[in-house]
Amino acid sequence: MRQKELLRPSEVARQLGVSRSTVYRWYWEGQLRGVKLTAGTLRILASAVQEMSVRTVPLRGPSPNPGEPIRKALLLPIEAARQLGVSRSTVYRWFWEGRLAGVKHKDAAIRIAASAVQEKLAAWPKED
Repeated sequence: MRQKELLRPSEVARQLGVSRSTVYRWYWEGQLRGVKLTAGTLRILASAVQEMSVRTVPLRGPSPNPGEPIRKALLLPIEAARQLGVSRSTVYRWFWEGRLAGVKHKDAAIRIAASAVQEKLAAWPKED
């Protein structure tokens, strides 16, 4: 594997807008693919970071939609549930299954990407 294909956990954390410990947790949970090098050093595959960045919205950094503040780009699960017309537990399940993009805070709270909610609504069949 080429060196450019492997990233340090701190680089991955910066790119995804999460903490370094979140990167390690995602690796151990199997959400990010990586390799353990000698002396236990962890490197994450750049392709895995690319896939993860499609599924998540950064908490810090640039807004997903220019000009829109981050707080408007991320919704509480209850807000997403109301917009989608489903229960809050369904929103949580979809988030953990990877069917609804969002982010997980350090304190285990999740936020759902408003754009993911809009995409979900657009994909549902229209009632006549």
